[in-house]
Amino acid sequence: MYETLHSIYKYVCDAPSGSSLHIDHMPEFFDYDKNDNYAPHVHTFYEIMWFQEGGGTHTVDFQEYPIEANSLFFLSPGQVHHFNGTTRHKGILIQFCTDFLSEENADEDIFIKYNVFHSFDTTPFCTIADESVIERLGDIVKLMEDELGNTKAFGHLICCVCWCANSLFLCSVMA
Repeated sequence: MYETLHSIYKYVCDAPSGSSLHIDHMPEFFDYDKNDNYAPHVHTFYEIMWFQEGGGTHTVDFQEYPIEANSLFFLSPGQVHHFNGTTRHKGILIQFCTDFLSEENADEDIFIKYNVFHSFDTTPFCTIADESVIERLGDIVKLMEDELGNTKAFGHLICCVCWCANSLFLCSVMA
């Protein structure tokens, strides 16, 4: 079990500083991921799951939620979650290390850390209905993916972190 958790953490948090992030697409991720996502499991990193199409359920901390089109789930390290396995989900996974939210120098940092993540007294998801927000989120994910592929550029990881923070703040304001 330790080796599996370590390999998942290393997959996401491979930067020496631990501030790395990773973007994947569903359902392709589930095709090559060796872990059983239909069994309850936890992560040691943050995860945003953007379900672009609805169907099935996502259980988080033993509470079952229906997956609706354009719902975003915000999972903190240590939260137990799994899928019911009846739907081939389409969407985006954004995974990032705990160091990403370790700073609390600005109001936005504190808001994201404790209102979007680590907010165990509210539902761990929101559904975006506004088409302009959905389009903007898609643009931000594309920019993040482009920047992640630009590893030779100075400060490329900082740009990714800024785009990710931008999308988190946009999601939290629109929720």
